[in-house]
Amino acid sequence: EIEMRQEAIDKHGITYEMLEGKDTFDMIAKEVFEIMLEDKRDPLQIVEEKGLIQITNESEIERIVEAIISKNPESIAQYRSGITKVLGFLVGQVMKETKGRANPALVNRIIISKMES
Repeated sequence: EIEMRQEAIDKHGITYEMLEGKDTFDMIAKEVFEIMLEDKRDPLQIVEEKGLIQITNESEIERIVEAIISKNPESIAQYRSGITKVLGFLVGQVMKETKGRANPALVNRIIISKMES
């Protein structure tokens, strides 16, 4: 199995960065890899066809974060009063809105920035 995977990586030019989530999440990379092994399509083609490209555009994520916070105004008060678990809830809402495609580290940073300003 390892040889087969290495052969596929060599043959299809899958980069380590792609499998590690630079362009897609790790969980999505596994799905893409399995599809690629089945039908020999290019991994970038699979990612594009399935709409799996990670959202890393900061202004796009910021817009989504602002919409989520405006729907949940109590979350700001909770966060500022020390209930930091609300951060996880908000990150989850953004991930739900983006169908899991938003860069979670970026989402986290933007939410914290909004909550602390």
